[in-house]
Amino acid sequence: MEDPTLEQVEAPEGGCDPMGSPCWSKFLAGPVDPWREEPTPEQKFVRSAPSSYANSLTVIDWKSEEAPAVDEVAGQLWEYEESLSSSLVSAVEKLSQEVRQLKEDIIES
Repeated sequence: MEDPTLEQVEAPEGGCDPMGSPCWSKFLAGPVDPWREEPTPEQKFVRSAPSSYANSLTVIDWKSEEAPAVDEVAGQLWEYEESLSSSLVSAVEKLSQEVRQLKEDIIES
């Protein structure tokens, strides 16, 4: 039985902890082998990542059925972080400009 997809699962209020929910990612959940007592290398990689990275790993769209190598995941994650950071920086800059303009408008009135 396969894990449900994101479309089949309603996210709980307040978000979802990807480390506690195997439904979010096959990569995160990994295969369930009854004889395996230790997590797979992929699971160790995800579990050792800071929470912001672990959350990002759950939204990466894997193109193939096989899990990618750890170095491939790290590269994709780095690209995702860079795109997120630049958009966040531009949003903060825009907000700062709007706050400055609002202060100027209040002073003038």
